[in-house]
Amino acid sequence: MLKEHLFDLEKEHGKEGQATYILYPDESGKWRIQAVPVSPESFESRKPLPEQWRGLRDEELSKVTGVPDTVFVHASGFIGGGRSCGEAGGLINDLTTGAQSKAGVEELARLALQS
Repeated sequence: MLKEHLFDLEKEHGKEGQATYILYPDESGKWRIQAVPVSPESFESRKPLPEQWRGLRDEELSKVTGVPDTVFVHASGFIGGGRSCGEAGGLINDLTTGAQSKAGVEELARLALQS
């Protein structure tokens, strides 16, 4: 449902294919970063999480990313998480380079929260 909503928002705002990650709280109160798939039905990500992060957990992941309190990155790189929004968001900050891509991520997140 979240993926479909994101694809709808991209289309509605003329930003199709621009989002690379979704940041959201999970049921336990931790935060997730998920790579956006190339299409809502696809298992292929537009930009998977970095290979050097994949399969790592906790302190080992925090050492590699430089972001404290990270929890995990899945071995395939489609999802990862942190103990809070700040940590999961810190992973996104590491991944988005340049003001334009950061602004695009922030704008889509703002639009998703308003919907």
